[in-house]
Amino acid sequence: MKPESKAAALRKLTKADLERSLEDLRQELFSMRCSKNAQANDEFKSQIQVIKKDIARIHTVMNQMRLMHFKELYEGKQYVPRDLRPKLTKAARTRLSDEQLRYKARKYFRGRRAPKLRLYAVKGRE
Repeated sequence: MKPESKAAALRKLTKADLERSLEDLRQELFSMRCSKNAQANDEFKSQIQVIKKDIARIHTVMNQMRLMHFKELYEGKQYVPRDLRPKLTKAARTRLSDEQLRYKARKYFRGRRAPKLRLYAVKGRE
């Protein structure tokens, strides 16, 4: 696999191809790190950086493919895993639904119509 592979090209590959190229890049990185002690120049260090970025790129594409697979699997289902749900703000995620708001309003106005009876105890003298 050539260095600096593009993510669009990686998305066209199968999972087995991605895993194979990932293993090749890891082997190459390992061999470069072992020989780094013998040669320590700037070009060599930049090649290591490129390989590490390629590894990260492959991991990203594999994760995106995994998420797409699970999105298709859970589409239309009632319960969806949290990492597949939309990431809204916390206020939007915890907001009451319209049905819950109607129930809450009905309960509130029912209490306003018939207020609670207040009982007071008077402490007597001894």
